[in-house]
Amino acid sequence: MRSSRYSHLTWFLPPLVVYVFATSLTAPLNIGDTPVYVDAILRVVNGGSTKFWDQGGFVSFWEFGHLLWRPLGWLAFRVLHPFVDTDVRAGVTQALLILNWLFGLLAIFSLQGLVKHVCERPWAGFIATAGLIFSNAFLNYVQSGCSYVPGLAVLMFGFYLMVKAAGDQSRWKAIVAGVVLAGAVGMWFPYSCAVPAALIVPLVFLGISQIHLVSVATVSCALAGILMYGAAIAALGLGSVSEIRQWAQSSSHEVTENRGVARVAFGIPRSLINMGADSVFFKRFLKNDPYNPVGLVDLARRSLWKIAYAYMFLFALMVGMFGVSRGRSLFWLFLIGAVPVIGFAWLFAGGVLERYFPLFPLIFLSAAFCVSASEVKRWWRYIALSFILVTCVVNGVALSNRVVDREREATLGRVRELFPLVNENTRIFVPPQDQLWGGAGRLQFEQQTNFHVDPVAILGTAQVPQWKSDFARSTLAAWDQQNDVWIAKRFLSEVPRSGWNWTEGEDPRITWADLHKFFSKLETNTQVGGDDGFLCLSPSENNKALLLRNLR
Repeated sequence: MRSSRYSHLTWFLPPLVVYVFATSLTAPLNIGDTPVYVDAILRVVNGGSTKFWDQGGFVSFWEFGHLLWRPLGWLAFRVLHPFVDTDVRAGVTQALLILNWLFGLLAIFSLQGLVKHVCERPWAGFIATAGLIFSNAFLNYVQSGCSYVPGLAVLMFGFYLMVKAAGDQSRWKAIVAGVVLAGAVGMWFPYSCAVPAALIVPLVFLGISQIHLVSVATVSCALAGILMYGAAIAALGLGSVSEIRQWAQSSSHEVTENRGVARVAFGIPRSLINMGADSVFFKRFLKNDPYNPVGLVDLARRSLWKIAYAYMFLFALMVGMFGVSRGRSLFWLFLIGAVPVIGFAWLFAGGVLERYFPLFPLIFLSAAFCVSASEVKRWWRYIALSFILVTCVVNGVALSNRVVDREREATLGRVRELFPLVNENTRIFVPPQDQLWGGAGRLQFEQQTNFHVDPVAILGTAQVPQWKSDFARSTLAAWDQQNDVWIAKRFLSEVPRSGWNWTEGEDPRITWADLHKFFSKLETNTQVGGDDGFLCLSPSENNKALLLRNLR
């Protein structure tokens, strides 16, 4: 009995210690749409209707792409309300953070259990969970209020239950696994790309005799999904196919111009290892940016080695699995999971940090197999193990509290003089891709302020061609309500600086010359913040006339 308890303790404790250590010494650089989720939940907490949704999907309570996250966040806030901050916004934010941390714990223990049933050596589970914890996307988003890590945790748990169902020949576990996998889709719809791979786990490992378990799990997953989305459709009162289609399409947030092989090629390694702002330099190289040209030598000095190392790691996993007879089933399962995930990424936002989360269960399960299987050639084992160790160091440093504090201070330094002059109704506009867009969201997230910053256009979306009319409409509406409108001084520069994240040609529908020409004609009356500060637009007759001419 004592030996059994000791074995369970050694299985449970090491990944927990690593997880607590990692999340204590690091902080997120990218919080995604956390403020959006908080605003949507606050609307319901303050008495708003859950039936409301908009074309952009941002303020919806029942959003097609993240169906369960806002309701779950609202429920968590109601349960945790006596124990969190008395300020409602801070309390909702804390509830989402607690949810994320707990789901992160579920993810690492589900991976531990999954590895235990597939690999021979117990320590392989610790290697896999350490790699997961310190992967760039996981370490960042587990400390945010987004649904990506909760969805990954539920997906990972579904994989584990399917393996258990196959081992125990249990229909009940297959039924539960199907429901759980539907829940992963409810957290974030792109997890549906990985669900087929999870459902066929018994077939891949044990053969056609397991078709009954796969059928049971598939039916329960489908029924749970129909019930889940059917309930949301009923709650929203959607009464026609066109309304349901419009609701589903709203979760794309009108993104139209962000597909391509280059985004996928960069996005896969970026999800594993932190590359800082080097994605901007790769875009400038690919687009031949005339303002800030980048050559091959510049790329080699930056993160090119990380991209090469990440692909060496993935290649080592594939060769290591395929080269061993008992690893080939895992190899084919990996391919079955990878094709739809990468295909979806090619079609939609393949460069974003979270896009490859649906592949993480198979990536780290494969890594555990390759580092622990004695039949795998030593060379491939060393590459896999060394990459995991390198990512632990690189990502731990890149997301360390000291580095994130430095980023935060840079954001605060730029807007500190602006804070006393604005309120929640003030409009503040910056160029597309300006670091302050995400930085202001992080300030909201960390300091619970209502400080909002908007780019004049979100690149890759249907809104880009009409950015002038959208800006004119927003500005005139703000002035009608006696609210100020501020713009970044960056607009008045004829040439964008290298550190401004702008890439000429990233979206050919808008150029820096367009931005400069438009904003340099507007009259201003107040300025703050020095060379990289802000200007308050004057509600003068000349400005109003210019903006009215740009309305469509």
